[in-house]
Amino acid sequence: MTFVSYSQNYEDVRLWRAFCDIEAGRYIDVGGQDPIRDSVSLAFYQRGWRGLHVEPTPAYAAALRNGRPDEVVIEAAIATAPGPIRFFEIPTTGLSTGIADIAQRHSDAGWLCREILVPTVTLAGVFESFGPEPIHWLKIDVEGMEADVIASWGDHPARPAVLVIEATAPNTQTPTHTAWHAMVLARGYHDVAFDGLSRFFVHESHEHLRDRIAECPNVFDGFQVSDTHFSAGQVCAEKDEAIAEVRTELLARIDAIEAADNAEKARLASECEEAQNQLTENEAALGKVKQQLADATAALDALRQDHGKVLREVGHLQGRLVTMAQAHTERIADAAVLREHIERQLERAEEELHTARSDAAADRALHSAELSSATDEIAKLTGVQAMLAQQLAEATAQRDSLAENLASSQRETADQHGRLQAEIDRLNGHIAWREEQLRRATELLVASPDFFVKLPRVRATLVRWLAPRAALVALAEHATAIRQFQREAVVPTAPLPDRGGNLSHPGNPPVADAAFQYGNFEMTESDEPITSVPRLLAPHDREFIHAAYQSVLGRAPDHEGEVYYLNRLRAGAHKLAILRQLRRSPEGRAFIPGVAGLDRAIKRHRWATLPLVGVLVRLITGAEGNHATHRHLRVLANEIGRMSGGQAELARAVRQIAARTEVIAERTTAPPTEPPVAAPANTPRQNPENTPEPIDPGAELPAASGQIYRRLMRSYERL
Repeated sequence: MTFVSYSQNYEDVRLWRAFCDIEAGRYIDVGGQDPIRDSVSLAFYQRGWRGLHVEPTPAYAAALRNGRPDEVVIEAAIATAPGPIRFFEIPTTGLSTGIADIAQRHSDAGWLCREILVPTVTLAGVFESFGPEPIHWLKIDVEGMEADVIASWGDHPARPAVLVIEATAPNTQTPTHTAWHAMVLARGYHDVAFDGLSRFFVHESHEHLRDRIAECPNVFDGFQVSDTHFSAGQVCAEKDEAIAEVRTELLARIDAIEAADNAEKARLASECEEAQNQLTENEAALGKVKQQLADATAALDALRQDHGKVLREVGHLQGRLVTMAQAHTERIADAAVLREHIERQLERAEEELHTARSDAAADRALHSAELSSATDEIAKLTGVQAMLAQQLAEATAQRDSLAENLASSQRETADQHGRLQAEIDRLNGHIAWREEQLRRATELLVASPDFFVKLPRVRATLVRWLAPRAALVALAEHATAIRQFQREAVVPTAPLPDRGGNLSHPGNPPVADAAFQYGNFEMTESDEPITSVPRLLAPHDREFIHAAYQSVLGRAPDHEGEVYYLNRLRAGAHKLAILRQLRRSPEGRAFIPGVAGLDRAIKRHRWATLPLVGVLVRLITGAEGNHATHRHLRVLANEIGRMSGGQAELARAVRQIAARTEVIAERTTAPPTEPPVAAPANTPRQNPENTPEPIDPGAELPAASGQIYRRLMRSYERL
């Protein structure tokens, strides 16, 4: 089998001379480019060798996968730096490179250069992925990146028998091996040949291959070049030119033959058409001749009969009519001609009569069909007229009924107008009273006496130890004021309109803003995650329990847990105590909370509640203890938070009622529309776009707020 060289500079000839006695060898081609053109590995692949290709250019990597489906193709660049790296692709060439200066020179020379990002691997990683079996040769052609490729070899023990490394700058004869030559020699390789483009190295363990690699390709190697090799360019061009000339001549001959064939087909088609027309005319003439022959035969038979009669008469009268024979014969001839003429006229008259009868029958059938259709159409129009008259009467009745219903609805809406305005005014007054109560509660909480605040730290500590009774007296007085506030904070309920009455709305009443804040008690709702302790401690009552479960356990509370911790919170338990209990549960220990400083805050609160040490901790840090007064203050703070939530829900309900009254006002002032024909007279009018949605009460309200909300809903339902 003749060896065909596909490589650019006969590198595969040298390698095959060294390894021709090896079957199913292995190779690594770094920068393999095209699977056929200038390929060092194709001749080995055709002889059963298999290898690995490293090609960062996407187009050439895809071509290698298609051309070598049973070989490994790594679409990446080999480098010491982690990827991805900038790579400069020059399409349809082998000049693509990762060196920006080289790419700029190519671009200045007129080549199209496109910058892409490619992943990277190391040569050591390639060796590792290819397996421990021997590697017979390794070729490196990476357009100026050879030093980086060899540096990524590292300390990997793989040692291919022969190395082929491009040693000149791209498209020049400038040597570049000084940047990496020492690294190759340090791995046990000997530089044995330079072919003007690449350098060949043989490992010291394969010294017997030195002479085979060192010799230049020559006539004794018995190889041929492929048609893609640069040395075969002139021959291939001449062959392609000859093929093009032959192809052009053949195409011209084919066109001439097709033109002649088309002309012959057209001529034959024309002659065939003329023959067909002549045949049709001949058949028509033959029919006429046959008809004439039949007519002549009938006339001849008739003449024969007449002639027989005449002969018999002549026989009887021959004696008397001898003298008149000639005259009689002439009259018979004239009579025969006249008879023939009369018979022809009679036949024509019969044909015309038959045609007239056929036409008359067709006209009669057509007129009968048109008359039947007209009769049916008249019947249909009569039915439609009756139906339209009935629908007109029904529509008139429906219009009168709808007009009456509209007038009644407008009267009812006018009656409801004043009552709904009065109810909204009363709710606004109640909201103002609730805000005043919350303001007083805030002042009580802010006014917690601490007469040690202005003293120096050491003196204040001494006074606290020497005179604790005065502080207790002040706290007791403050607690008395808080209890007095709780007795007064009973929601007054003003009388509402009669259940049988209706409410109405004149316009947009003023509604209290639910987004308010009293001292440190702020009702906030946010979808952002809680990441700080103050943010976690800000909510109150049920909202705090939900926030604690989400922050400490990462889930919503179950019913039993929610009831248990809500009762503890409403009894005065500190929020940090509840967080500590959740944190110490098995589920809390397994969950990592995202609140910064939560464990430190829980630990400080724990120290502040200890029997002896807690006193010192509270004096130093000002932390809150677990005294009855503290618990009472926490109960009050939680109740104020609940009242704030109820206030917000109440304001939301008032706004929804105001929006519903606007819808009612729009419906009463809108011009009446034309009633549908098929709608019953008693069908209530309904606009799906303005139909109010049911109010969602949300979280549970305080008793007084809930009562007001339910009464508002009952008033609205009567609308």
